Amino acid sequence: MIKRKWSILFLLGLSFASVCQAGDDIDALYSRIAQKDIQALNELKALAKDNNAQALAELGFIYEYGVSVSVDIPQAIKYYEQACDLDGDYGCFNAAYFYEYGIGTQKDITQAKTLAKQLREKINLSNINLDKKVSERIIGSVYSNKLEAYRDLSFRPHFVLILFKA
Repeated sequence: MIKRKWSILFLLGLSFASVCQAGDDIDALYSRIAQKDIQALNELKALAKDNNAQALAELGFIYEYGVSVSVDIPQAIKYYEQACDLDGDYGCFNAAYFYEYGIGTQKDITQAKTLAKQLREKINLSNINLDKKVSERIIGSVYSNKLEAYRDLSFRPHFVLILFKA
């Protein structure tokens, strides 16, 4: 019985380590992509084809901001939605944004609300003491800053830095 418990704990530890390693691998691939390494982009796309939500969200970001590729908002939305469908909360948040403001797609408030609902279902807010109005204000602030980054390209690097510090 004790051996079985230790075996289960060991396997859980290995699973957790592999998830952490996958995240580190994706971060390393992004760094290479930012330096225009096409092979790294192909490797990230291969991970995305294996339904890796983090890889899909990263590809969404890459196509949204044109990191070593041409900006392609419709493609970014597709990647974000696929990430959302695979429990990627970052994907839900960003796809909802594009539908809410009609950037790169037809404005669709119903779809934006559906994606926002998926986001709320994916993240556990029960241990965060934050009422709905405050969370909506925070989301609204991020969305308005993101919109400003689209309207004024000189603001974009500042916005991207804020994202990475968050």
